[in-house]
Order: sequence, then C-alpha cells, then structure tokens
Amino acid sequence: MDPSAVVREVLTSLRDGRELSAAAGALWRVAAPKFQRSLGTPEHLAHLFTNPLWTLLREAAHYELESTEQVADAARVHVALRGEAGEPLTTFVFTLRATGKDGGDGAASWSITGVAPANRLDL
Repeated sequence: MDPSAVVREVLTSLRDGRELSAAAGALWRVAAPKFQRSLGTPEHLAHLFTNPLWTLLREAAHYELESTEQVADAARVHVALRGEAGEPLTTFVFTLRATGKDGGDGAASWSITGVAPANRLDL
C-alpha cells in the first residue's frame, strides 16, 4: 500500500468512526512505535480527538489528498479538509516512513510518524 492509500484509509476510518476510541484505533494501528510513544496510549489519543484542532480530522465533510512527496523511505502527504459546502477548513500533513515489511504484494508497508496542521509547521 502506498503512503497516500494509508492516509486515505486512516481518514476514512476517522470520519466513519462512531466512537472516539474507534477513531483513535484507526490511527494507532498504523502509527510508528516512536509516534505511539509520543501519544502515550490509545486512550490518550482518543482524548486528543476532543481538541478542536483534531476534531476537524474526524468531522470534516470532505478531504482531498493535495500532494504526496516521497523520497526513498520517507513520505509526506498533504490533506485539505473541507466543510459541507466545500469551503476550506485547514490542511494537515501526515509524515510516513516505510517499514520495509512486505504487504504481500511486493510493496513496502508504511507507518505514520506524525500528523500536524500544515499552518503549524515550518515546511
């Protein structure tokens, strides 16, 4: 699965998850070990989703994968979140690293190493 597909799967799970714990579990399952340690526990991650900034990830009506940049085993995926009428809400950046594990189709598996609003990063 390529980096964009991993992010798309997580975003769909976040948006469709009825409970915070299910939404947190979707991200936790593909989070790199270091990212997991920075988040604490899946329960703490679920609590983070109550923060207004993180709530956008779960409640945006639409998302659009704007760009994917990949260099060797690292990738960055920019995601535009949009409201019900298509108005821009914000853009998030997901960073990923190839784990080197074969997903059965000869492609590398990817782990998410970070998620942040793009306007809070110095890119």
